[in-house]
Amino acid sequence: MNFISIAVYVLLLLSFVPGLKIAPRRGFNEDSMSLDAMTSLKGVLAIFVLCHHLSQKPAFQQTHTISFFEHIGFLFVGIFFLCSGYGLYKSYLKKPDYLKTFLKRRVLPIVIFYYVMIAIYAVYHLIQGSPFTPVEWALKLSGLVSINSQCWYVIVIVIFYLAFYFIYKNEKTGKYGIPLFIVISLAFGILFCIIGHFPWYASPKNWWVNPANFDSIPWWKNPCALPFEGEWWVNSMFGFVTGLFIAKNETKFIEWSSKKYALKFAVTFVIFLVVSAIGFSCLFNISFWSEFAFDGKLGIPNKLICYTAQCLQVIVTDVFVLLVMRKVYVRNRFYDFFGKRSLEVYLMQELALFAWLYLIQKGDKPIFTSGNTNVILYMVVVTLTVLVSAIIYHWINVKLTRGLKKS
Repeated sequence: MNFISIAVYVLLLLSFVPGLKIAPRRGFNEDSMSLDAMTSLKGVLAIFVLCHHLSQKPAFQQTHTISFFEHIGFLFVGIFFLCSGYGLYKSYLKKPDYLKTFLKRRVLPIVIFYYVMIAIYAVYHLIQGSPFTPVEWALKLSGLVSINSQCWYVIVIVIFYLAFYFIYKNEKTGKYGIPLFIVISLAFGILFCIIGHFPWYASPKNWWVNPANFDSIPWWKNPCALPFEGEWWVNSMFGFVTGLFIAKNETKFIEWSSKKYALKFAVTFVIFLVVSAIGFSCLFNISFWSEFAFDGKLGIPNKLICYTAQCLQVIVTDVFVLLVMRKVYVRNRFYDFFGKRSLEVYLMQELALFAWLYLIQKGDKPIFTSGNTNVILYMVVVTLTVLVSAIIYHWINVKLTRGLKKS
């Protein structure tokens, strides 16, 4: 662990101190699943996801800088989905006629956020002179193909919100809402496991077996160019299902967690460790990316095994986090600020990460300076750029959607 990592970890820990809410020894935080608590939690997650994306850059990987975050981004997103599913179902239970204005107040604002983001990234790519073909530009501007590789989350959220609306507006299907969401999540997971990371099914047959062919393929054949070509699209979806389940059974969950808490916490922690060990073992030894062995095998069984393991990780991690928050959670102005702008922070990350990439990378090769000062500079300017762009993006979104969210 290098000094940069230590400094970041210490700063993060110190940021938790103001507003740290610790329950009495024999008591619990009764507001641990309140809107305020969940908002601060999303603020923490927004910062953690940024650390995750930073840690994936070659300069960070080779210096093991903040490497703790490198392989656990899907768990943070799983908790984001937990918050979304929980909040959605709680609103549905508490607010009469919630679904009557659901499309206008909940879905349409996110769609507007999405296309504002597309416009921002389109300007960025025009300035950068990105070599998109006319068809590629058309698909990216339409939103059918991602102009920002991290915007997949918005697409999945819109799919889930629409599914929630159509399932729960009908009393008959609403009775089976959670099982239906399980089926939907599994269907998308299996879809990814079949299509993998690139369109192997395109002609000519088995074009992908020869790695040299990747040097002369059209843009849409490149890895992860099309929707659902990547495990990150699907491996955290069960967080949303977990959120729905907890919201529907909140009273039972609170009663269950309040009795013999220490024992249940210890058992859940052990399960968390075991499931994590299995999940990371699958990730590193079986791999989602086995088709890149170029042995003519697509590795569908490998993907199914890894997908199953990571779904279990997400579910167990979500439950473990909720148990922890029953006793301790953080809520302060810093994380409230980021929590209220978590989507904007998330969507502006790729712009900042690539705009300043020249500080730590030339082509595909990382750049190292004495004391890794360029890595420190990169972290600082990326964080500031994300902060400023998220504030501006949030302001635009508020202006454009203010009328939609009025009762």
